[in-house]
Amino acid sequence: VTTAASIAQEKDHAMKWSHVQENWPAFYEAILEKWPDADESDLDEIDGDQRAFVAYVARITESEPSEARDEIRDWIAVFTAVIGALGTLFAFANKYLDLPFGNK
Repeated sequence: VTTAASIAQEKDHAMKWSHVQENWPAFYEAILEKWPDADESDLDEIDGDQRAFVAYVARITESEPSEARDEIRDWIAVFTAVIGALGTLFAFANKYLDLPFGNK
C-alpha cells in the first residue's frame, strides 16, 4: 500500500541523494568510514550512481539490496540531521556571539 507519507519519504530521499550524487567525491571519507570494506577506486567507478552504490554496499556487506538501501537511507538521514544542526549552530553563533568571522 502506497501512502502519502511513503511517497513524501521517497521524494525526500531522492532529493538528499541528488546532493550526494552532485558532491560524490566529497563523501568518500564518510563512505569509507561507514563501510570500511569499500574501496576508493570502486567509488570512482560508481560515480554517484545510486543503484550501483546500493548493489555495491549489498555486495561488500553481504546483505540484500533492500537492506543496503535502508542502511544507505539511514546514513544519509544522519548526514542531513548533522548538517542541519551545524547550520543552526553557525547561524546562532553568527547572530549572538562575537566571533572573528561571519556577517554581523
